[in-house]
Amino acid sequence: MLHKARKEMVTFTDLMECRYVNILANKQPPVRPRFSPSAAIFRGLGLFLAMVNKCFELGYFPRVYKVASIKIIPKPGKDDYTRPKSYRPTALLSVLDKTVERMLVGRL
Repeated sequence: MLHKARKEMVTFTDLMECRYVNILANKQPPVRPRFSPSAAIFRGLGLFLAMVNKCFELGYFPRVYKVASIKIIPKPGKDDYTRPKSYRPTALLSVLDKTVERMLVGRL
């Protein structure tokens, strides 16, 4: 019984979830897999929600969406950019990963 109650709590069923998608829709570049947020989510919202629900049901999120692209950014105000400490790495995650994370956090 407890398992069913949990599953119902995180099941995403309607267009209200667009508020999480909308935050990321025009701000994020496609990273991996290589397609735009609008193509991935808005044009197939039913399919997207079905995928998210299945991920929660199975307790599994595909690895391809967890892959990050690492970019090196120079730290401002450094005198010597030949040293590794003058840079910082940043991880760019998949738009789908960020959207699913925000959807789940919004339900907690």
